[in-house]
Amino acid sequence: MSRFLAVYARLVASLGTILLVAALVRDTRWLHHPVGVAGIILIALGLRAFQISLTKYSALNLLGMAAAGGAIIIGAPATALGLYVGVFVADWLLLRKAPAASAINGGREVLALFAAFGFYAWFAAMGEGGSTGTISFDAVPAIAACIERLNATGWSPSGPIPVGS
Repeated sequence: MSRFLAVYARLVASLGTILLVAALVRDTRWLHHPVGVAGIILIALGLRAFQISLTKYSALNLLGMAAAGGAIIIGAPATALGLYVGVFVADWLLLRKAPAASAINGGREVLALFAAFGFYAWFAAMGEGGSTGTISFDAVPAIAACIERLNATGWSPSGPIPVGS
């Protein structure tokens, strides 16, 4: 079992880093948002460094807010870069974790963001919201799918967002 976990951890770190680099190379719009990326880095640093301890082995860091908002405002690649750098630096320098563990955590955040953003992009492509570049009623299902997917990946301890209650 420990061998499986070691391979899984390396796989998460590697795939997250590869996916991040591929997204940054494929979509260079992140270069036009240096202030947004810097903001996501600072937010991720703060949320990760001052997370809320729930039990001995779990903590609430609220990175889902930064991920959902950043992905919709400045795009997924720019947000992923900010999350990866922010989580890596916070874990390594502020929380004094090993660089390998910091890379695993950064990679995990990137994988979760792109998994959630895929649902958003799929729904946005089905509607008219993505073609206008503005958030309208057409984008509501896409945004809801993105946030629901973020909840399903474990970014929110309260579970799915209640809809219509």
